[in-house]
Amino acid sequence: MYVSSFLSLQTALSGVEAAQEELNTTGNNIANANTAGYEDQTVTLTQTSPLTIAGDQSANALQLGTGVNASGVANASNPYLDTAARTQSAATSSANTMQSYTSQLQSLLGENNNNKGAISSELQTFWGDWNSLSNNPQNAGAAQSVIDDGQTLAQGINQLAGNISNLQSQAQTQYSNITADAPGGQVYDDVTQLASLNHQIAQATQGGYGDNQLLDQRNAVIDDLSGLASVQVTNNPDGTVNLSFGGITNLVQGSTVNWPASGTTTLGSGGFSFPGTASSVGGTLGALLSFAGSGGTLDQVSGQLDGVATQLATSVNSLTATSTSGVTAFFTLTTGGAPGTAAASLAVNPTLVANPSEVPVTATTNPGANDIAVAVSQLSGGAPDQAYGALVETVGGLAQAASNNATNETALATQIDNQRQSVEGVDMNQEMANLVQEQQAYEASAKVMSAFSTMMSSLMSVVGQ
Repeated sequence: MYVSSFLSLQTALSGVEAAQEELNTTGNNIANANTAGYEDQTVTLTQTSPLTIAGDQSANALQLGTGVNASGVANASNPYLDTAARTQSAATSSANTMQSYTSQLQSLLGENNNNKGAISSELQTFWGDWNSLSNNPQNAGAAQSVIDDGQTLAQGINQLAGNISNLQSQAQTQYSNITADAPGGQVYDDVTQLASLNHQIAQATQGGYGDNQLLDQRNAVIDDLSGLASVQVTNNPDGTVNLSFGGITNLVQGSTVNWPASGTTTLGSGGFSFPGTASSVGGTLGALLSFAGSGGTLDQVSGQLDGVATQLATSVNSLTATSTSGVTAFFTLTTGGAPGTAAASLAVNPTLVANPSEVPVTATTNPGANDIAVAVSQLSGGAPDQAYGALVETVGGLAQAASNNATNETALATQIDNQRQSVEGVDMNQEMANLVQEQQAYEASAKVMSAFSTMMSSLMSVVGQ
């Protein structure tokens, strides 16, 4: 069989071209070493079809190699590490969101720094006023102090209830902003971009040209979404993916966004809702639902604060009920309604505020008697204080648990991200080694071409003589 003299030249040329492609790719890796979401790329080299010069196509045939082909450039993506990182991202974002909000909740109580304006301090001042009144039952100034500090205490509980409500509104606003069905909503922007990237990747796949940059961009979008809620990714034959988000099946299906999603778990008046429970949603949105949603952490704390207000009013009023002054209830409040209602409504009886002289001091007709004042002062350390102490302990426990969980989840996320980076990221030491190897391959193939050129020149000079 005749073999062209230029076969060696073509073989060497394929080596030069392949080495050049590798050098270009390595240079691109180095340039993007610090680019967020960039995955290390490698050239896929395949042997070109050999030339059979004797025999048939069996294993015993005599064949000549014809060179190498740079058949493509592949990203160093690892789907298992991607899935692990995104699962952990949801857990870490959820933990960090809970840590942030429970820390804010704890700071609302103001009990960590021995704050004189804290409710525990106001309770002690209030009991002390009753003790002073018991020592001077007919002293107008002592009665006024009971009224004034009773109002301060009630207003402190009112303010705490209001602050908890404001914190709930803050979380609801964050949820609504993230899930808003309009440009600017983080979920909306991400899933819209994801659908667009799916469309471009499908076109690239169909056209047979590279889509590595598009794949990197899509992975970055999915990573961002994984911090908002749990994600599940399903690959399609055309190169696109389907994305389930927070339990919403196929929120993105190829190049289509199935928006808005409907479900049963929501928060506030804005944004879409999720099926299932807050724990199944995961991520930042799951934490917001768990913290500020119906029956969530804030509702439970508000309910416990209602218990403090109710216990305070009940304990004091049960003693003042026997008063002969004409006023039998020191505190007023509204029970029932949404969590926080009782705490927000607690107040000193308006009649007493207008007439401090009618503060209940005794259940007798003796002007100098002090039995009610003594009994109220002895509530110090009793049921109202214990109810509030339990509230402080609850909130402190929530904040500590959230902090510990955030620390643990962040450490685990760092570990997984490091593993992912070691596989998918750019290793500068490896790239430098690749440069040396690729340059040597380029030079070797070029020398073959140079040798062939010299040989052909010599041959032509001989033939021409």
